[in-house]
Amino acid sequence: MIKGAKGENIEEPDDIDKEIALLEQRLKTVSQKVERTKSRESILDIFDNSIAKLFSQYLHKAKLFEKFYINSRFWMGKNNISGVSDKENALKENRRLVNDSVNSIKILIDYQAFNQAGFQEFNHISEIIFLFYSTIYRVENTAGISIEKLYGEQLNEAEITHLVNSEIKKHKDLIDAKIEELKKKN
Repeated sequence: MIKGAKGENIEEPDDIDKEIALLEQRLKTVSQKVERTKSRESILDIFDNSIAKLFSQYLHKAKLFEKFYINSRFWMGKNNISGVSDKENALKENRRLVNDSVNSIKILIDYQAFNQAGFQEFNHISEIIFLFYSTIYRVENTAGISIEKLYGEQLNEAEITHLVNSEIKKHKDLIDAKIEELKKKN
């Protein structure tokens, strides 16, 4: 009491231990401990159970736009540097390249030169990217959808459909806007 009256520190040496124990209890009420972190195995699990499913659905829907362009180029790769442009082997080749240093896996389709008369020539890039962080991964598309998951959690069918359909709808809306522009000119 005399120390306190003099303005001196009156904390007991084990007070910090008690505070940390209380902090741990408070954390348990609002969050969960991260059990899995980024590793080759974690990324391969996501690759096999989320990326492969999304890849299939995405390519199927994106193919519907190919008839509107002179050319389209496909690319799938890791860390924006190494990749494969062959759709048939993209999954197998990219899976083979997965290691601990993978920070991203991107699926990109570059539609080149809209092939309809009367339109000013335009291109469109469509992409979905998986980003790998220490404790979580995130999936984003150019339509602005972003889904964050812990390692060990997979994208469900509804999330995959939402990511793919929103990306496809963005492309359709672009073409609709171009049609409206052309109507206003005529």
